[in-house]
Amino acid sequence: MSDWKETNRLRELQEEIAAEKGIRADTLRRLLNKVDEFSESHRAFGLPDDLLNILRDDLAHETASDLKQ
Repeated sequence: MSDWKETNRLRELQEEIAAEKGIRADTLRRLLNKVDEFSESHRAFGLPDDLLNILRDDLAHETASDLKQ
């Protein structure tokens, strides 16, 4: 499978999972990127706080979207 097909399939899976879990696909990607970033450095100190901040950003975004409607 070519790289672009793999990338497209990965994005499709991310969107499906995000929809199942009730979060935005962008938020899921940010969470995955943050975990990947920490795994590359072989340390997890601060990871829970960073993940929580990403989820708070998502919640703030959703709240702002709801207020506009």
